[in-house]
Amino acid sequence: MPSLTMPVATGVLRAVDYNRVSTEEQRKGYGIAAGLRKSASFITRKGWDHVGTYKDEGLSGSLEMGSRADFDRLMLDAKTIDTFGRRAFDVVVVPKGDRIGRTGRAFWRWVWALEDIGIFVALVDKDCDNTTQAGRSEFRKSADYAETEWETIRSRTQDGLQEKAYAGGWIGGPPPFGYEIENQGKRGESHLIVCDREALMVRIVVKALQEGDSLNDAAIILNMEEQFTRSGRPWGRENLRHQIFSDAILNGYVIFRNTAVNAKAGPDGEPLYGPSVKIPVPQFLTDDEVAYLREWQMRSRKPKRRADATYPLSLRLIGMCGKHYSGQGRSESGYIRGYRCSGKNQSYPGAPTCNDHNIDASTLEKAVWDLLCTKLGDRDKLEEISAEWLSLAGEGFEMHESRISDLESAIKRQNSVISTTVVSLARLGQSEEEIAVAVRPLNEELEQIQKMKADAEAWFKEREDGAQRGRDLAALAQMAQERLGDESLETQARFLDLLDVRVHILSPVPILAGGHPCTVAGWYEERKRGVPMELTDDQWARVAPLVGSTDALRRRVNAVLHKARSRCRWADLPSEYGSPNTARRAWTQWSTGLWAQVDQVLDDAERSDFVPTMRPLPDFELRVDVDPRILVVAEPSRRRWSPVG
Repeated sequence: MPSLTMPVATGVLRAVDYNRVSTEEQRKGYGIAAGLRKSASFITRKGWDHVGTYKDEGLSGSLEMGSRADFDRLMLDAKTIDTFGRRAFDVVVVPKGDRIGRTGRAFWRWVWALEDIGIFVALVDKDCDNTTQAGRSEFRKSADYAETEWETIRSRTQDGLQEKAYAGGWIGGPPPFGYEIENQGKRGESHLIVCDREALMVRIVVKALQEGDSLNDAAIILNMEEQFTRSGRPWGRENLRHQIFSDAILNGYVIFRNTAVNAKAGPDGEPLYGPSVKIPVPQFLTDDEVAYLREWQMRSRKPKRRADATYPLSLRLIGMCGKHYSGQGRSESGYIRGYRCSGKNQSYPGAPTCNDHNIDASTLEKAVWDLLCTKLGDRDKLEEISAEWLSLAGEGFEMHESRISDLESAIKRQNSVISTTVVSLARLGQSEEEIAVAVRPLNEELEQIQKMKADAEAWFKEREDGAQRGRDLAALAQMAQERLGDESLETQARFLDLLDVRVHILSPVPILAGGHPCTVAGWYEERKRGVPMELTDDQWARVAPLVGSTDALRRRVNAVLHKARSRCRWADLPSEYGSPNTARRAWTQWSTGLWAQVDQVLDDAERSDFVPTMRPLPDFELRVDVDPRILVVAEPSRRRWSPVG
């Protein structure tokens, strides 16, 4: 194992102590002060200087680094170096191993993080530290005991729940809608029965759907009859959908340990603490009503998302109401991309909503991307931040690789010791039971080392992920210099994610003049092409084999071209093009693929100049959670820039 080097003897070691207690321990009377008194006494006995104290109250031992405020402050202080090149302290003292964490992962990541910057850890209850191999052995035992104790408690609890589920009992938590708990609070006797009030509401919904009403209509009916949710709030469409189409109502059972909902799964995808169990519940709907609900659910499922419907600003665009925008496409007369504010969704029929209008996706995406490209700093600054990320991720990499290698060697040695011991005892005539007892401590030691190695490898992987972020920033630096600007929506989405960009709307969204944008003109805008003029006989001769050769079809093709050039409404097409509705239906049919062939055979046709539609946008502010040094300072303008974080 890599070992730490004792500091040069210019004085005594400077020690800080750290303690953590959970909420449960506080209720039992075990406070921070008791543990700190023990660690202070330990420091005095060791002859160290006590230079600081850190403490976290009411936090579980399963929480790791990054989830404890005072420990995170300790780690920041540990990395501070004074003008003489010294750390703020030399050793961290804790009362016992489980103050560090009840899991081996939490324990060893803490110890290793401090080791990697040259700081020791000492355990008061074991009277040991990690400056010697013997101390490291005690560390392994302490971490293993804390985790074993934690897992034993959890295992007993989970085993009890499993047996109760097998017996058909209710295992806790709120019951599914339509049911209530009978004998609640009586140990081993609680189970689900039909709740008459909620069952009545389910039947009202089923009847409304059978009569042709929507879920929103059914919610209105329930609210008008003052049949509200369990919390007393009015019903909304999505809340009603979630409650009505449940396993309990549709299938007659509840799944205990359902990994599709919230049960933890192991590497094989199976529930971590025991197999799934279907707990049967009494059904109150008829077979015909259940069959109708299933059929209705199948009919109402949303179609699959279009492959070309990429929205890089979804969930990153924040409206004035504080709600986020999501990408939303419409397919009437061609596909129209836009962003819609989630604040427009009613939580229940009649609930207040925001008045923000939809925003044209292409126009907004171009404005945001252009501003981002303009405000990104030069390549040198990007590479500087990338190097810092790589350095941070790589801090202690060599020591950690050596640690993993030494753990692998320790596992091999331990296996060799176990094998030798088994052979020797067998030659002495020991029975299998006697041999098993003799090698049990050796096997336990092996398991401890194997756990350490698994945690070390997991931590190494996380550091490699940090290094990848640095490499991604380096790639961004390269693109910023060479070709950042005209990127696909997928590439834009990756960079917006890398920089954690958010766009905040600062003014009301303007209404699009003339209604919705012209989808036919949009088809040409996406390809940045002008629109062909009225077809000549020669051009029509090339188009006719694709669409049909009648004069009526020629008028429809010319009607589509006229609309693209003029951006007029279908209803405003000149009369010589025939029925506007017929032309609109023809475009809907052709736009799915055939029109690309039409445009290809007209490649040499005279075309109008390409002029992209400038659709109105609200004022917005671009914010990014990344080091501001990679950004150019923006001049005050209508489009605002705000690096944060």
